[in-house]
Amino acid sequence: MDKRNPARCDEMEPKNRFSTLLEHLMSVAALKHYVVAQALQYDVSYISKWIGGKALPAEKSAEDVLRRLSRCLVEQGEPQGLVQLIRDYQVQDEQELSLAIYDNLMAEYNYVRELQRSSGAVVAPNVAFYPQLPLKNFIGKMHHPVLRRVHSLDIMAVLDLFSMPSEYRMQAMGIQSGGYLNQHRYPHVHFSLMVSLRGDRKALVQDVMFLTSALTALSHIDLHLYGCDFAYGKALMAVRDDFAISGMLIRPDRCVAVNVCEGPENSAPLYSTIQALCTRERLLFQPEPLRDMLCSGAAYVQALLAPGQQWMLGRLTEHTLPDDLFGEILAQCEQEGMAVDRARLEELHRVAAAVMQQGRVRLLLYESAVSDLVVSGQVEFFDRIVQLTLAQRAQLLQQLMSWNEAESGVELRLIHGRLVPDFQYDVHPCMFLNETGATLRLEGCDQVLHVNRPEMAAAYLTFFEEIWNGEAPVVVQEPEQIRQYLAHLLQNVRMLADIQPQNGEENK
Repeated sequence: MDKRNPARCDEMEPKNRFSTLLEHLMSVAALKHYVVAQALQYDVSYISKWIGGKALPAEKSAEDVLRRLSRCLVEQGEPQGLVQLIRDYQVQDEQELSLAIYDNLMAEYNYVRELQRSSGAVVAPNVAFYPQLPLKNFIGKMHHPVLRRVHSLDIMAVLDLFSMPSEYRMQAMGIQSGGYLNQHRYPHVHFSLMVSLRGDRKALVQDVMFLTSALTALSHIDLHLYGCDFAYGKALMAVRDDFAISGMLIRPDRCVAVNVCEGPENSAPLYSTIQALCTRERLLFQPEPLRDMLCSGAAYVQALLAPGQQWMLGRLTEHTLPDDLFGEILAQCEQEGMAVDRARLEELHRVAAAVMQQGRVRLLLYESAVSDLVVSGQVEFFDRIVQLTLAQRAQLLQQLMSWNEAESGVELRLIHGRLVPDFQYDVHPCMFLNETGATLRLEGCDQVLHVNRPEMAAAYLTFFEEIWNGEAPVVVQEPEQIRQYLAHLLQNVRMLADIQPQNGEENK
């Protein structure tokens, strides 16, 4: 007969994840139970039960309760505790902190509720096995609440993304909402992902745009992408010291032999296995800070001098500026302070201008990059965004019109619309391709990505070739159509200049 104290045994039972998080947050914020109870207008016994793991907020009122609870933690928490929470959630202010805490609490609450519905328990077993799962459900289990731990997160994954239907690819990467540019940077979130490049890539344009979209969407974390045939047919993910899930893809929409593990001891083997596979030789893209690339200058110049220059510009960059406009902007940037030597940037511009004058560039330019210029006046000038006056915008448009002439050294075509008819793939990258390599400059990212594997470089070159040759119906090839479009935009700029107040141009 077990003579242990029942109350003590009860205390030793593990608590559910929601209760653990709530207790942690209240401890850091130094909030008493009665303070939270008053803010929520609940009896203090309810708060004690939530923290002790004896009960959960009612489902019908959970969203409202957790939203008010988050505000209470921020508004009434101790200042020192709030400083720690702001650091833990990697946010800028108390308003963002309240939203982040709510999101975290809601994720843990939903996790516990789903566990309760599916198994009757509120604490997940250390190991769970499922003979088979729909891919949608597998991805749902991948999105474990631990992924909110942005102050310290190390993820290893093997996902055969290119064998999945497009909607599941986006869901697996956590970017199905289509919102790409995250305003926060999470330098302590490390994500190493291995994919399989096996297959004939019948949908090459869609595959490359998905990959570029994923790189753009996840540019706010430390992402490393690897390629290996080992990933074919597999779906594996491990969060260091916390969680792991593994399965085999038998069909594009179904996994079998699914294992879900909780805790350091159970997740460590899979984490170590994937980590050993993620070698430098298998890295698909090599990141480099753009500023470092400019300071050395060698890689920038070598890329320009390589044969077979093919560029896709989703934004207007320093490459498109005429000499006099380049000089004006450079002088302005020098006054504001630059980390790169002026002489070095002038040299890079001269090389780019010479390459384009000699007729060595095929340029696919997004129509949106040019139309946005008319209104916003923004141009990507090396490692910064600069604002052009209306007169400067007109200069740049005239430069583009000159490239559209028959004697120009640039072959210009416009991308008018989306390459993939899906809002989730609507990103406008800058790609600089040639016969020796490829480099990507993603929107909102201060790094360039050098393609590190020949098969990946070949995929990007084939992607460009298919679009250039009219595989995508949104490409405008006729010079006269391009001329008319650019002339229309130039007319709009001049009209805006005419209606500006006398000092308006100086203020732009």
